[in-house]
Amino acid sequence: MRKLTVRLSLNDEMKKMIEPFLKYVESYRILEIVRLDFQEGIKVMIVSFKLREKYNLDDVEPPEFLEILSVLKQVDNEYFVLLKVDVPDSYMFMMHEYGDQLTKDIIWDTPMYVDGDEGVLSCIGEQEELGMFLDMIESVGEIKKIKFTKATYDSKDLISTLTDKQKEVVELAKKKGYYDYPRGITLGELSKELNISKSTTSEHLRKAEKRLMSEILAAV
Repeated sequence: MRKLTVRLSLNDEMKKMIEPFLKYVESYRILEIVRLDFQEGIKVMIVSFKLREKYNLDDVEPPEFLEILSVLKQVDNEYFVLLKVDVPDSYMFMMHEYGDQLTKDIIWDTPMYVDGDEGVLSCIGEQEELGMFLDMIESVGEIKKIKFTKATYDSKDLISTLTDKQKEVVELAKKKGYYDYPRGITLGELSKELNISKSTTSEHLRKAEKRLMSEILAAV
């Protein structure tokens, strides 16, 4: 797997949507994605806002698709908040077209931020998924710079190489004895526990196992 970091110049439609917000906010960084639902167009994130001088958070008028759920911490003019994003209708087609594949196979990473009318996005995945990611973000701006690096993880935490769904499936499989001999649960029974189809369960397991083995063997 490789890590992709992209710098892009936001298009006019995107700049128009966030313009009222940037009147108060100098820059903001996504620190962690708490929930990502492509089908519903919802993102919940922990974000840091650096406000322009003379403004505080009470002055900020976020666009209608942004909702500040909670302020976690304040340091001078920087606020750390739990933020909800409801993707505007004009971009929902993109979420539906790419959503399922990216949700399953892309690991979102940092850096991820907006500074003025430029943005930086990062993710980790295989070549096919990264290509799909590049196709998707072309609808929000012009790509200025692309950087590929080797994805690195703490060797003590190989599970971090998996997507959230892959983690859920593998962890439940381990807990229920799927990897024991004889098996404590069948693939069909596991899929019912997860409330997804047998073929989807098998796909998550296969991709998770491939990623784990690739990381283990990379160190050999």
